[in-house]
Amino acid sequence: MNQTTFKNTIDGVLSSIEEIRAHRDYTEQKNRARTVLPEEKFFYAFTQLATDTMRQRGVPGRFIIDERNRELIQQMMLYINGDFRCAWNINAGLIFGGNIGVGKTLLMKTFVDLHNLLCEVQIKSFHAKDLLMKIKANGVAPFTRGMLFIDEFGREEKELKDYGNTITPIVDLLAARYDNGARTFITTNFNYESLKEMYKEFIVSRMKEMCTYVIVGGKSRRVDNGVKVYGK
Repeated sequence: MNQTTFKNTIDGVLSSIEEIRAHRDYTEQKNRARTVLPEEKFFYAFTQLATDTMRQRGVPGRFIIDERNRELIQQMMLYINGDFRCAWNINAGLIFGGNIGVGKTLLMKTFVDLHNLLCEVQIKSFHAKDLLMKIKANGVAPFTRGMLFIDEFGREEKELKDYGNTITPIVDLLAARYDNGARTFITTNFNYESLKEMYKEFIVSRMKEMCTYVIVGGKSRRVDNGVKVYGK
């Protein structure tokens, strides 16, 4: 390789590095573009959006911020506001875990809805089973960049057959999103130990780096309409 060719190669590499840095800086700037709400207005907006979701599900009443969820919602506010006082890593994704019925999906969906109202960069949302079908139809590539919320993670099939070959779409997706530094939001009923059995250690170790795992505690908040028996 002569000096001219070598210099052109180096210039090309440096140009590519500058393009990558410019794209990174642009992405970070977009991620910081947001409307910051004070706590009172944030809580009001959160309550309204959560109540709307409850009504869509046919759940009576209004969403209430109480001692069981107040601190969690305060952390959501700090996270969306990009406030470094947040106890979570504001540059990483989130996993909401916990028992069935404690409100993980309602909380995360409301978080996503409010985030998308206040922030320039939008979060796309999919149920894990629906996402699996979309990946089967379109491949992993359309979902490897940008912010993504996966609801009921762990409920989907772990393997699919593709022309006789066994593929692992969600594993491939998370591996690609890890490589791309794409922020991911998840709700799941499974802890890390259970997820290791499903997706193996190498994926769970990446999830730990990609996300803060937040346990939504307490008992089920779902309405129990009881069982009615008539006749003998």
